[in-house]
Amino acid sequence: GIDLPLTIPIGPVDLEWGPVFIVAVFTTLLAIGTKLSTRVNSVFTVIKVGITLFVIVVGFFFVDASNYSPFVPPAQPAPEQSALEQPLVGFLTGLEPTTYGVMGLLAGAALVFFAFIGFDVVATTAEEAKDPQRPLPRRIIGGLA
Repeated sequence: GIDLPLTIPIGPVDLEWGPVFIVAVFTTLLAIGTKLSTRVNSVFTVIKVGITLFVIVVGFFFVDASNYSPFVPPAQPAPEQSALEQPLVGFLTGLEPTTYGVMGLLAGAALVFFAFIGFDVVATTAEEAKDPQRPLPRRIIGGLA
């Protein structure tokens, strides 16, 4: 058989065939018209929701209650860190840095909280703009980059 290369060498950069093909297909769909791209988007959404529901339903059969005890794993001493690498709360209070435990749970929750706040701020400030339809999508994508 014929062995096709997995990448397209362009100077120092190697492009992969798969993503280039997917971008080309969706660009063509958008160029053909918004009705067709809306239908394709709806089909992909139904597929994604179906896969998610499938994983949830099948996952119920693999739940083991012993995995949830203890719900918050006990704290373990973290490896030696410099003052720049340890958590701010531990540095300010003089607490020993730990992994897991309640402080680890709170650190993870804070990270997720502030990651969400970034998107929330963009959407909230959009209501103050005169014409949010034009710059808002660019600003959201800029926040992701």
